[in-house]
Amino acid sequence: MLLTYVPFPTFNDAKYIAEEILKRKYASCVNILPSVYSFYLWPNEDGIEKVCEANETIAFFKHTDTQTQHIRSYLEKVHPYDCPAIISIECKANKGFEAYLTSHQASP
Repeated sequence: MLLTYVPFPTFNDAKYIAEEILKRKYASCVNILPSVYSFYLWPNEDGIEKVCEANETIAFFKHTDTQTQHIRSYLEKVHPYDCPAIISIECKANKGFEAYLTSHQASP
């Protein structure tokens, strides 16, 4: 099982993309945390890095390894950020949940 962590600028962005990924059966489940406060380095208009901060929404996509490339490709195409963080973490889940993930995703 993989958990793919992706921040979004708004809840509506995360919700829309989560629904599209579920419709395509790239993931079987998505959790959305509607409000986190993020700090990050980003260059200003002069190219000088500065500390930025923003309210963001986090989505966690739960999926099997066979869907990782589909999720990444789709997110890279539609994500509103220029350089979105798309971070996949390998996880161990209980057998019942692993079976649920496998049975509710598209075949590779």
